[in-house]
Amino acid sequence: MRGRTGEQPRHGEAARHIARVCAETLFIRAAGNKLTTAQTSTAETDLKTKQNLQAKLDELSKLDDKSDPTGEKRRSLQETILVSLGKDPRADKYQVIDNPTGEKDPVTVKAMQYDPQKDLQPIALVGQVPFLLVASPAFAPSTVAELVAYAKANPDKVNYSSFGNNTSSHLAGELFKVTAGIRTTHVPYKGSGPSIIDVMGGQIQYTFDAPAAVLAQVQAGKLKAIAVATNRRLASAPTVPTMAEAGMPGVIGGTWFGLLVPAKTPRAVIDRINAATLAALNAADFRKTFEDRSIAPGGGTPEDFGRFIAGEITKWQQLAATVGIKPE
Repeated sequence: MRGRTGEQPRHGEAARHIARVCAETLFIRAAGNKLTTAQTSTAETDLKTKQNLQAKLDELSKLDDKSDPTGEKRRSLQETILVSLGKDPRADKYQVIDNPTGEKDPVTVKAMQYDPQKDLQPIALVGQVPFLLVASPAFAPSTVAELVAYAKANPDKVNYSSFGNNTSSHLAGELFKVTAGIRTTHVPYKGSGPSIIDVMGGQIQYTFDAPAAVLAQVQAGKLKAIAVATNRRLASAPTVPTMAEAGMPGVIGGTWFGLLVPAKTPRAVIDRINAATLAALNAADFRKTFEDRSIAPGGGTPEDFGRFIAGEITKWQQLAATVGIKPE
């Protein structure tokens, strides 16, 4: 939403590769902790003042893995700057935004400076990375049914971890709790790595994390995979059942990424980039790369992606209201 910081660039890399095949695109990309621009327009930005933009850039440059271990603050700042630059109608290039799981921002980010549904137009869903529900080998349950039964018999005595408060793994954990009707205790960590270490050590009973972060430990016997939080099994973990198979088809959690453009982008440009995106996604080598990284390829029309985003925002807003998650 990785060790969020570690996984995000790998997920975003695929979307950026697609974006590079699209002509007439303004790119703004993260380089270390600094934001640089390519093919920049001379137009002024749509932020209140240039000083405000500079303040955002300065704030971004000061963040690192220590001050922002989950990467959420950096991603939110980057998206705010990207959207603000792209709003200017005088811009001489079209800006494509690689948006990894931004649908959670209206739920988790306080005082957002843009509306993802009003200020952006969707192009295409690029890919989805479902989380794996993994548990400590010392934890008795080995199936979803066993975990739920154990948690119900031991309310408030089972712990689950996340990358941190309001991260995608936190939301997936809360969605599972609500759906299963169990009371387990959330323990937020500063990133995926420390969370996984404590699950392997038995201090934490289970967690939701990306396949890239946990499959090696599962194969080594240091974690056990209980389910994948989607309705389709992973090619990289074909023996792991889905949440749907466990009777919980609504428990779908993880990260996704797609391409969007500022709201005033002409439809002809959107269609052109959508066509290039679908062509790339259908290429055999590209699909193999996705499969190797446990990424489910996306696709579809801009309207399909728009409906997907709207559904995701509604889903997480309803969950936040139910469990009391507040934006930070």
